[in-house]
Amino acid sequence: MKRNAVCGVVVDAGRASLVSSAGGLPWGVNIGGVGLPPYLPLPSKLRTRVLADTEALPDEDADAYAERVHDLMQRALTEMTANRGPLLD
Repeated sequence: MKRNAVCGVVVDAGRASLVSSAGGLPWGVNIGGVGLPPYLPLPSKLRTRVLADTEALPDEDADAYAERVHDLMQRALTEMTANRGPLLD
């Protein structure tokens, strides 16, 4: 009997009545010590580019138009990242 009582005390002492949690980007969900890892945004340079308007060709279906827009956007991204330097410069 005493052994179970001692184990019960140990188990009860290890339980928490309240567990704090928080969620945030870029670190995800933090359970337990909220605020221990500081929320520091990752350093980055954001560069944007506006592409020219595109319209569907008269005989082009929606899938072909979407593929053409996708290709235009991918080419623009490739050009923008071709001469990209290090993250912290």
